[in-house]
Amino acid sequence: MFTNKLDPQVQLALRYQQLFNPITLERFTVDGDPNRWEVIAEYVEEISDIQLVMNIEIFYLNNNFATIRINREDVLTLARYPNIAYISFPEEMSYMNIALNQICAANIASPVGPYNLAGRGVLIAVIDTGINYAHPDFIRDDLTSRIRFIWDQTIIGTPPAGFETGTEYTQEQITNAIREPTREAQLIIVPSQDNLGHGTAMAGIAAGNGRGSNRQNLGVAPECELIIVKIGREGGTSARPTDKDVMLGIKYVLNKAREENKPISILLGVGYSLDAHNGEAILERYIDQMSDVWRSNFVVGTGNQANKGSHVRGKLNPNETQVAQFFIDRGQITYACSVWKQFVDVIEIVVESPRGEQTESLSLFTPNRAFIFGNTLLMVNFSLANIGGTRQEIFIWLQADGVAIDSGVWTILLRGVDILIGDYNIWGSIVEDVNSQTRFLEEDPNITLTIPATSRRITSVAAFNSVTLQIAAFSGRGYTALDEIKPDIAAPGVNIITTSIKAETLYEVVTGTSAAAAFVAGAYAVLMEYAILQLGEQYLYGQSLKIYMLRTTRRPVTQAPYPNILWGYGILCVEQTLNSMRDTLIFIAQS
Repeated sequence: MFTNKLDPQVQLALRYQQLFNPITLERFTVDGDPNRWEVIAEYVEEISDIQLVMNIEIFYLNNNFATIRINREDVLTLARYPNIAYISFPEEMSYMNIALNQICAANIASPVGPYNLAGRGVLIAVIDTGINYAHPDFIRDDLTSRIRFIWDQTIIGTPPAGFETGTEYTQEQITNAIREPTREAQLIIVPSQDNLGHGTAMAGIAAGNGRGSNRQNLGVAPECELIIVKIGREGGTSARPTDKDVMLGIKYVLNKAREENKPISILLGVGYSLDAHNGEAILERYIDQMSDVWRSNFVVGTGNQANKGSHVRGKLNPNETQVAQFFIDRGQITYACSVWKQFVDVIEIVVESPRGEQTESLSLFTPNRAFIFGNTLLMVNFSLANIGGTRQEIFIWLQADGVAIDSGVWTILLRGVDILIGDYNIWGSIVEDVNSQTRFLEEDPNITLTIPATSRRITSVAAFNSVTLQIAAFSGRGYTALDEIKPDIAAPGVNIITTSIKAETLYEVVTGTSAAAAFVAGAYAVLMEYAILQLGEQYLYGQSLKIYMLRTTRRPVTQAPYPNILWGYGILCVEQTLNSMRDTLIFIAQS
């Protein structure tokens, strides 16, 4: 097979599955059976006839992507079908960890103002860690829930129609639950909980109605309704979801919006780093495709990796050797690096452990290799070109062969063999322990957007400090690896007061690009209320609406020129966007 159809981790698992740890195996095995896998397949035309000759189960995500349950020994056979374009494991993702006048939205809900907008008739979907549905900010004054549906993917029960896992809870069930006098009684009716608080915080910024604070802590769209997807493996033990879970969530919320005939703003609170950062990751292409199926806008933060040492880049010359080093802190269980280069360039690499052990010289002629260095299992994959792809990935996986990976400085030696272009980028895993010093030693803070922020059709949001008017040090930076403009826009993301899951307090302060993204998701809800429901412009959503938002940003002169890798096109300004939409449509009507 001269064209690569298998993700690097699939290739490594086919050869070295017995070396993978249980946490990694849980991500792609079915019900703990190491010989039954669940993969994401990209396909063209029709694949249902494959089920007639193979023992597979297909769940269609759309007309180009599906999840497939398949026996391990049949994966290569599936890849040989001409209408199968690519097969990957679900990619593990991480959650992205001041007032309305900071986004020109303080007066848009005023009954005496020119707009009186609050997200009425529009849905906001939060695909994240779930929600504290009993928080007063998600309850109306008549004690009915503002949440239309919760799909908790992690609870075994009655899944939504057309889906196979998780449990769905309706607005009626949620309302019945919140009227119970104790938390224990509430959880008997609707046992879904947000144990991390991330989804609750984002929902509060985008849509909280302020009932718990005498209307002081208002979200951007306080009268919209919510659809919540708590992502994760059904009955699983891992707190980290995958791109498959997110894709299922996207399909679900779009189905619900279409059934209710309401526009929807979709907020994603997760990201990952190990891909090409060019908009071609499976999740990104899925979002691009699904953005056309209904009146919707997708929003995500740019991630919090700009100051985390997760990226390095360089340019190789023929016969030159360069060094990329990363430090592994104590206690790290797994870590991965993804090297991306132009496929026309031929390079070799050598990986060296902190103790000085070295791999052989690795290249496309040694596509899969595994080594034991001290307490570390090291696996390396060189992949052939994907269909339509011009870039090659070299995947490096470190896993503890004992308590933890050997700490210290690991070294990647890159040697240019036959170089025409020479550019390369290396991205490392997102490390969630805030105290960890795991990082590249000569880091590059640029192109630190997390996936899916480099999707072409999503709105990618950077975070800034509204007090100092400075971009947050952690806020993922652009551009994409193809020099396309990202981030799109900036919003407040430092010390934001929002809804909490904590029993002792209704509100807490959060920081991160997810908080910034929540402002934009709420803004899209009120913009769609105005454009679609008030003005009757049924096609003013998606990219058309995004253009209005980007054109009317605030652009402090001190941060010019725009667009740039920190601020994108500038700072979200909802009122200016509304004014532009109103003036444009008045002009068209009078022409």
